[in-house]
Amino acid sequence: MLRAIGGKGETYDEIIRELLSVYEARLAEIERRFEEPKGKYVSHEALKKKWGIK
Repeated sequence: MLRAIGGKGETYDEIIRELLSVYEARLAEIERRFEEPKGKYVSHEALKKKWGIK
């Protein structure tokens, strides 16, 4: 699988480091979104109640 991901001449170490970099960036994005203020979001249940949906 690493061979399929990497480019010609890339070492496994380079491929793994790039994958880890992408993983860390994605994890940071997920954490950032999780920590956003909750005030600007409305729960599904609150919307159903507001619109009179059961």
